[in-house]
Amino acid sequence: MSSNTQDGVSTNAPRCTVIVPNYNNSNFIKSAISSITSQKYPNKQIIVVDDASQDDSVDTLLRYLDGYDKQNNLDNEGDLYIGKIHNIPIGIVKLYKNGGPSRARNIGIKLAWDATQIYANLDSDDYWIDGKMEKCIEPFVKFPGIVGAVYTDYCSMNTKSGLKIQEYKEPFSRERIQERCIVHSGAFFSKEALGLVYDKDTQQFYDEEMRTAEDWDLWLRISDHRMIYHIPEPLTVARVHNNNSFSMYGIESWQENWKRIAQKRRKLYEQIHKTN
Repeated sequence: MSSNTQDGVSTNAPRCTVIVPNYNNSNFIKSAISSITSQKYPNKQIIVVDDASQDDSVDTLLRYLDGYDKQNNLDNEGDLYIGKIHNIPIGIVKLYKNGGPSRARNIGIKLAWDATQIYANLDSDDYWIDGKMEKCIEPFVKFPGIVGAVYTDYCSMNTKSGLKIQEYKEPFSRERIQERCIVHSGAFFSKEALGLVYDKDTQQFYDEEMRTAEDWDLWLRISDHRMIYHIPEPLTVARVHNNNSFSMYGIESWQENWKRIAQKRRKLYEQIHKTN
């Protein structure tokens, strides 16, 4: 997927690809996509990777598009649909087999690699506040080769009660991100930073062994090379419901992956001190 125009007008703004992994969120996915298309940032595209949902998520999206073409299957892993919505390019991948959010995100990243400078994450049950794209992309343009990721504050919203609570994410520091995930999952990151953390052995950006805490693992690895920039505004709304990862996976899964992250950091620490 590639284009240098938005509404027929050429733009020098960096191309931003928004990766939207989805699993059984047909009730929310149109809202997520609409919050992207309503952003005024001029050079964007969307890639939805449906992780073998058992609901009608993909059909819901296809009915929402202005039109689409079905491509050949994606290396026998899934079907690819290419279309537009409000003149914004969108690709929809329907995977045949569920592989978790890391695999879904990796597929989306690779699909857009040749035509992307900045990536953004949006879970299919969340949505953005107007202005998020412009505010998050500005630090990459202002500090090229220095900023590797950008994150904001957010609001959590209970889908049953409708109650919204503003969640504060503290400013980035290397010390704090080692202790806890201070970066919201709906962050932006540069292609350059992703290239620095790409695992050539596994051919992965996100660790596909991890179905939880995979975002924290990525931010930690990016922070080894580039600064992570915090914007103190709640620019994402994260829905809280029974299909969230905290609800889908037990505490054992989270503990296992926290342990995996700790082991990776220990290995890196030993490598650094061994070379010194």
